Amino acid sequence: MHPSQVNVSVFDISKVPDLMRLAKELEINSNPTDQEGPEKMLSIFNTLQKRVEATRALARLRRLPASEYLFEIPLVSRVVVFGFGESEDELTSFARAEINPRPGQSNHVILSFSTEQECKGAK
Repeated sequence: MHPSQVNVSVFDISKVPDLMRLAKELEINSNPTDQEGPEKMLSIFNTLQKRVEATRALARLRRLPASEYLFEIPLVSRVVVFGFGESEDELTSFARAEINPRPGQSNHVILSFSTEQECKGAK
């Protein structure tokens, strides 16, 4: 899936335990099987998106101008990158990646907006 209008935020992972908890909760509820599941998933997604937008980030860019973008951030031991996109095909468009930045080197992060099922089906 290739969403348009992607908003990206980069955080020091040690400073955002609430965001990490919500992201894990979203992951757990991402394949709802009961009747209330989709509403619960959407509620968690909306809460996470609002909190990511409201939380002070190391770097943030609304509407990435290209599929590749360089962020310059201060050195921290571990970062988490959140991406939210707009997609006509999906109810939620979300990606997350975590890395341990290496000092003095370029550090690359790839945000995959595809679901685990889509990735397995592509092999």
